[in-house]
Amino acid sequence: MEYTKIKVASKDNPKLFYRVIAVAGDPSLYQLGVIIGKSIRCWFEHMFLFRNKAAAYWPDMYCEEYDDEPMSLNYLSDLGDKFVYEYDTGEGYEFECKLDVTETQRDM
Repeated sequence: MEYTKIKVASKDNPKLFYRVIAVAGDPSLYQLGVIIGKSIRCWFEHMFLFRNKAAAYWPDMYCEEYDDEPMSLNYLSDLGDKFVYEYDTGEGYEFECKLDVTETQRDM
């Protein structure tokens, strides 16, 4: 199994509030959102989304309204090396995420 190291840092205070997580395989964006959300102890009472330079990735039920990419059809590998995870779009809790491609490891 391959693991990818991701640094997840709050845009408001990246030096005080960040996590470094190892993610197995190439999860769907919905799965990745839950992994990141659990790492920051969110309660999942609000929706989350991803953004990169190319697109915004919304939960499927909002894609028609916003004409963006659905999470269910996209994966971690679609995001690139840098992306934003936003939890609770009303409050705008944003986290900059960076993949450490030198830290992708195989479990033997």
